Amino acid sequence: MVDARGADLHTHTTASDGALTPTELVELAAKSEVLAIAVTDHDTIDGVEEAVRVGRECDLLVIPGVELSTDWESPVQGPQTVHLLGYAPDPAAPALAKTIHEAKFDRELRGEAIVKRLNELGLAIAWERVLEIAGEARIGRPHIARAIMEKGYETSWDRVFERWLGNAAPGYVGRTKLDTRDAVEMVVVAGGVAVVAHPYYDFHDGTLDLENLLPPLIEAGLQGLEVYYGGIDPKEWRQYLEIAATHGLLTTGGSDFHGNDLAPEITVGCAVCPRENLLRLCEMAGISSPDV
Repeated sequence: MVDARGADLHTHTTASDGALTPTELVELAAKSEVLAIAVTDHDTIDGVEEAVRVGRECDLLVIPGVELSTDWESPVQGPQTVHLLGYAPDPAAPALAKTIHEAKFDRELRGEAIVKRLNELGLAIAWERVLEIAGEARIGRPHIARAIMEKGYETSWDRVFERWLGNAAPGYVGRTKLDTRDAVEMVVVAGGVAVVAHPYYDFHDGTLDLENLLPPLIEAGLQGLEVYYGGIDPKEWRQYLEIAATHGLLTTGGSDFHGNDLAPEITVGCAVCPRENLLRLCEMAGISSPDV
């Protein structure tokens, strides 16, 4: 159910691993009741320009963004993967531009290695088919997952990752990631607003160790924590709202929409950032406040 009072600040398009083009995503969002959306594709801003343009045509605020995959070593839980949302950074900022450029080739090498490993495990997945599914997008595990389901090896998205592609699964191949603190500093230097995404999981069967993670990130310029999140029971939001308040962080939210074919229960606007927080984010990011 869409909450008309808020904005969906976490969505994906075919520029990374989403099912809809930037145009299709914005048009879908414009038909919903959300006040605004942010396009936050993985390690790329390729879909942002198109989305912003279509947003103007549809009279919907589209906030440019990116979702960066980073690594951090928790002193309590060990290695953790932290996804960082960067809102309205300057794409021409040297460090950010270099990171995004390098990520494309790193993703391709990793994707090919995953397919090779799956072949060794008995799954006849063709790399050429994965490239076809991805099209012009940055290669990601969801593209490989689609190929697995297309061949009939699995029918459940969750099952694909649990059995084959998750961090603890036999088909997993790691890739080079940024240090989380370095990523925060990079977004800030680029003039963007840095927000830790979905602290509910760390991709290693745990939740993020925020007690130890947040202080150094805040020192580096972190400004927000994604609390309202698609697929998470609102009852679980409370503790993260308290954590954000303790550290003086802006609470944001979004669906993490990739496409209805992937997770039918995750729709644009199923989790949103409240209106007042959207306005605060726009102020932080130097974006003209929407007339909402």
